[in-house]
Amino acid sequence: MDITKVNRLTTVELYHQIVSYIDSGKGCCLLTTWSGDEGMTADLRREIIALDDCSSSQAAIVGCGSSSQAAIAGCGSSSQAAVAGRGSSSQAAVAGRGFRLADHGHGMCEAFTPSSRLIIFGGGHICLPLVQFASRSGFSVTVIDDRPEFANTQRFPEANAVICRSFPEALGELKLTPYDYICILTRGHHSDGVCLRGIRDLGHPAYIGMIGSRRRVRAQFDQLEKEGFDREWLDSIHTPIGLDIGAVTPAEIAVSILAELILCRRKSDITPHSLAPGSDAEENVLRFLAVNQKPQAIATIIDAKGSTPRSAGARMSVDIDGRITGTIGGGYAEGLIINEAKKLIGTGRFVERPISLNADVAAADGMACGGTLKVLVEDSILPSLSTI
Repeated sequence: MDITKVNRLTTVELYHQIVSYIDSGKGCCLLTTWSGDEGMTADLRREIIALDDCSSSQAAIVGCGSSSQAAIAGCGSSSQAAVAGRGSSSQAAVAGRGFRLADHGHGMCEAFTPSSRLIIFGGGHICLPLVQFASRSGFSVTVIDDRPEFANTQRFPEANAVICRSFPEALGELKLTPYDYICILTRGHHSDGVCLRGIRDLGHPAYIGMIGSRRRVRAQFDQLEKEGFDREWLDSIHTPIGLDIGAVTPAEIAVSILAELILCRRKSDITPHSLAPGSDAEENVLRFLAVNQKPQAIATIIDAKGSTPRSAGARMSVDIDGRITGTIGGGYAEGLIINEAKKLIGTGRFVERPISLNADVAAADGMACGGTLKVLVEDSILPSLSTI
């Protein structure tokens, strides 16, 4: 992998680069290292390593330079010493994991991958709540239906794309990736078969699910096997779609489907397909940081142990008046960090702060039990060094 040095980047430029990689369909790894518990933001060293091919299984961190090698070496035996690509046998490792280097150094490594895209065939009664729920859960949603009354932006304002075309025509223009999730919710057995026949040769999505009774699905799969479809591929399809929670209403069925999608995205035995695998980063916060030119401080959870409301990778922007974008969990911990962040704005400094959510504090915040957080708080005005 080629890694080329670039000039010093501002915080906005840094996050703009990250978002650009996400939008390009490739993704990247962000490695941040620093020394001591406080210092100048100019001394924070950041490196962005592009994931050249998100569908390959090549390791994404190679030849990153001495600082990267030292950081990765400090990850500990419980973490893999690489952020791998998105192949069938690879995992994104050490994402969102804080670690301590020799000589009191500190670091954090995160892998950011393209957004998960949910493609729904059939814009009927189950699709409507599913689009609403999935769009709020971090999925980019595309709805496909051949009926104008069921495929329009007025019906699906939360969808990123609504395609009113026949299923064969729409399938002819699709290119599937390992970040795609497919739900087949069409109005009939024939349309389900059309979608399955079209999907098979388009790529390898993370998930394919199809609605239908076990008897109907079994008959359809038997027919497709007679046509030459691989039985192993057919058996990989999630059907009946959704987790078995006894769902009855359209909204309940949509919840069961979304639960299965999240299970696949977060807990896959092969590879997680979330925006930042293993990290609590939120795409809307990354996009805000990529455009916000106003003075701010950025708080990032670099380590979380025990019962905490957010995990490593969660970010929050704080402006001079204490207004925030994003959250590191609210309550006592967030209040402390907001005050710390306001003091740092304009100073060009950073601090690393440990926060203990003991039983009394946790109870006051409505949590069942406590935990500990480590938060990196940094002024965003000065440039930060980046390698791509």
